[in-house]
Amino acid sequence: MQYEDYQEAGNPFLRRSHADNLDLRYELYSGGLNMIQAGVFYKRIADPYERTLLNAGDELYPIPYQGLSYTPAGVLTSQMRNAPTANACGLEISAVRYFGRFGIQAGYTYTYSNINLPDKFITREDPANPSSNLFIITRNESRPLQGQSPHLANLGLLYADNLSGWNTSLSCTYTGKRIYSASGWYGLDYWQRGYTLMDASIEKKLNKKMKVFLKVTNPLNTTIDVDLHKSNPSFGQGLIPGQRRSDLITVLRQTELPVYYVGLHWNLL
Repeated sequence: MQYEDYQEAGNPFLRRSHADNLDLRYELYSGGLNMIQAGVFYKRIADPYERTLLNAGDELYPIPYQGLSYTPAGVLTSQMRNAPTANACGLEISAVRYFGRFGIQAGYTYTYSNINLPDKFITREDPANPSSNLFIITRNESRPLQGQSPHLANLGLLYADNLSGWNTSLSCTYTGKRIYSASGWYGLDYWQRGYTLMDASIEKKLNKKMKVFLKVTNPLNTTIDVDLHKSNPSFGQGLIPGQRRSDLITVLRQTELPVYYVGLHWNLL
């Protein structure tokens, strides 16, 4: 698939990912809908999937092509790839508390993930001589899994009236900074900044089998920013539009528009 700045390619050589999990949970229900849940977890993930951004000369497929031992990407390309075995661990806590018909829901999850892999790195033959030849070496890099944010939090306001059949909710979810696209080059991963999404819904039960609902996702037009964590040489010069910080190079900024759902839910049983 061809996008404005890059293409997206499939990967027939992708291996199935699998994981070993260990979870310990505690749950307390204090009557009605009130509850507290807490837990810790550990995961060992073999062949995890990662969204990887390939340069023109990077290997797209391990198939010989025009004298090369592999097929190069040719252009900037996004592809799902398997990464080395990764580890993830963390804790989570959530709670719901009602005061009559009104309730508060809150939750927080912390996840530490780590993966070690060799990345390509450009260096000088003589690091002290800026005019010496450039060549590529391999340097080990330790980083979080692509797409895994260490911080995830949510807060919601609830209203439930079983007699009249009305149910409403308003919630906010915060997703912390995470890797947007991994790179095969040392220190050149794209990072997505932390962002907050809001959701609202209202539901009316008409009878035992039928209800109508309205849901709105992202009514505040959340902006998504993706950066390269490198010093910005063009900051303040106007060479690259949308640059707002000297310590980051912004490669993507997009605004997510609201999504509305209106429907009728009919239970046939």
